[in-house]
Amino acid sequence: VEQHFYLVWPLAVFLLNRRRLLHLSVAVFLVSAGVRLALVLGGVNPEAIYVLTPVRLDALSVGAFLALLVRRPERFGSSAKPAWVVACLSGLAIVAIVVVRHTVYHLEPVMQTLGYPLLAVFFGALLVLGVVSPLRRLFNLGVLRWFGKYSYGIYLWHPIVFMLVLHTDLARSIRGGSGTVEMLVSITLALGVVLAITLLSWRFWESQFLKLQRYFR
Repeated sequence: VEQHFYLVWPLAVFLLNRRRLLHLSVAVFLVSAGVRLALVLGGVNPEAIYVLTPVRLDALSVGAFLALLVRRPERFGSSAKPAWVVACLSGLAIVAIVVVRHTVYHLEPVMQTLGYPLLAVFFGALLVLGVVSPLRRLFNLGVLRWFGKYSYGIYLWHPIVFMLVLHTDLARSIRGGSGTVEMLVSITLALGVVLAITLLSWRFWESQFLKLQRYFR
């Protein structure tokens, strides 16, 4: 999904002005959420709905919208109050879904139809509050900034490492059991390996590409 987005969205940014991009972001959000609703009601395989690009673009469109909004500081700075309202309402709605449906399972129909867009809007509002509200003091903490810098690498590497460390036959034989202590040791080991690989990936791979930013001011 992300590969498709990163291939197509730069072309949209190149061809459209800021106002049209903002409108396109909103349209993509609505269309993506609407198509997903139609597929869920149509009985399409939930796993397919979870992975297909056209029905997972609502979250990315929120990020795209905010990336455009933040480039107009005079407007972005006045967005704290609306962001608080959006964060509170969407957060309460998410809690209500969990309470009523007794699950946070990502393939659950209500979570797919309502939960996904609510989560996208909630975390989008949280991003805004992290910049223009007193919450920025929290998000500006050194440890959070450190994890923020490497978070995308952690996200990319963790499924591979956790599968190898937790779910392979070799890992099970080395662990010698599935008790609390054994699993905590394995999880701690997996997290350590993920962080080590992420730091190496950043140093020798990601940072090299980021140097190209100087050509695209």
